[in-house]
Amino acid sequence: MKVNPDFCHDFIIENANLKDTFKKEKDFTCWKQQIKNSFMEVMKIADMNKNIVNSDIIVEYDKIENGYRVIRYILETEKENYVPCHLLIPNTGKDKYQTVIALTGHDNDHIYNANGIMKKPELYEYSPYGELAIECVKKGYAVLCVEMRGMGELHRPSREGRALVRCGFASFQAMLLGRVLAGERAWDVTRAIDSLKNFPIVENDNVKIIGHSSGAGNTAYYSACLDDRIKTIVSSSGICTYKDGILNSFECLCNYIPDVYNRFEMGDLAGLLTEKTLKIVAYTNDDKLPFNGVKNAYEKIKEIFTVSGNENNCTLITVDGERRLDAEFLVSVLEK
Repeated sequence: MKVNPDFCHDFIIENANLKDTFKKEKDFTCWKQQIKNSFMEVMKIADMNKNIVNSDIIVEYDKIENGYRVIRYILETEKENYVPCHLLIPNTGKDKYQTVIALTGHDNDHIYNANGIMKKPELYEYSPYGELAIECVKKGYAVLCVEMRGMGELHRPSREGRALVRCGFASFQAMLLGRVLAGERAWDVTRAIDSLKNFPIVENDNVKIIGHSSGAGNTAYYSACLDDRIKTIVSSSGICTYKDGILNSFECLCNYIPDVYNRFEMGDLAGLLTEKTLKIVAYTNDDKLPFNGVKNAYEKIKEIFTVSGNENNCTLITVDGERRLDAEFLVSVLEK
């Protein structure tokens, strides 16, 4: 008899009963509350809320360079979790600036690369395509770069051991604590929005967010599900059905959310976004998120937006070729 270690899990996946998934026969308003409660539970948001502190900041520098103002500050998002943030503000004399949160994924030095600062020689050729914050500020936006747990300055190589990916230890540690890294990152984003109250020159109640790659594209999506102050979402290479994506092939550990596939698919979370604008960027030859899985997720997202009466609020933008971070292109998507 031929044995296969995947048979059991594949059988469970194929026969999964997602108890909180969208169905047309459900009352839409009641279901939206149901999916919100389920999302908050699997992301363990209550755990962070128990550990909440004031959103006070420590400013490390505030300077003008290259025609814009850059402020680096440290924010305590929950007790003993200190998150570096960079706020870039155009130096054009306006009274108030629209705010964009810019998140980039694993394969760079995160907030520094987004700001055009290459701290590692191997990233020099990556510039300027990854300078997401720079492209936003050129267009007149204030840009908030939030360091994500397990990446950049919040990456702890000395504690990684045999972890397969750079956020591996942080992911495993969170799980053992009954938490999930994806939820912690979304929490940090919403606390970073809280911190904008310290800067009256930027908006903090009508925020746009861009995220690229599975670590940041899904964080943008999840953060918008958590925080109603985020009105526009651009998720690049970040949205795919769990079944076709991370349940089918290995991805970075920060993508995995315990118990989620007993509850809902990624597309179901669109129920929390129907009053917002969602733009999904997908790559036809993405080696991490298969294009058919993105299309399957988008079909459900479109259906949910349509039932809500906001079918024009979501868009799928298809890019031929491999996944890549092209900051200029993503900002153009944001502005369309």
